[in-house]
Amino acid sequence: MSEEYPFTGLPSIDGEVVRPLKELLGDSFAELVNDFISSFPPKLNELKTASNTNDISSMMQISHTLKSSSGSFGFTRLFKRLEHLELQARKNNIVDHPNQVKLINEEFQSVIKEMNKN
Repeated sequence: MSEEYPFTGLPSIDGEVVRPLKELLGDSFAELVNDFISSFPPKLNELKTASNTNDISSMMQISHTLKSSSGSFGFTRLFKRLEHLELQARKNNIVDHPNQVKLINEEFQSVIKEMNKN
């Protein structure tokens, strides 16, 4: 697996996480996902700004916050991309963070498309 495109073999959305959440939360699940989707772009913009200014601490904090939410919803690849960035930031050794932020954005767009199918 290349460093540039890690996690491409993972599903975008883990049905084993999503199905029980939908059953448990009913209509509230869609509302929570919509809240996540609407709150993600401003945080992503903050992540882009941190990347542009090489603010490692902010990249770590923002990716941690977004990672947690992504994982809760079963957004597997998004979670893993954010976790990857966060762990690199914690070690102060981020590889090509502008590209990582771009891949995070692309995966977020994939999540939106997948969730709109359901």
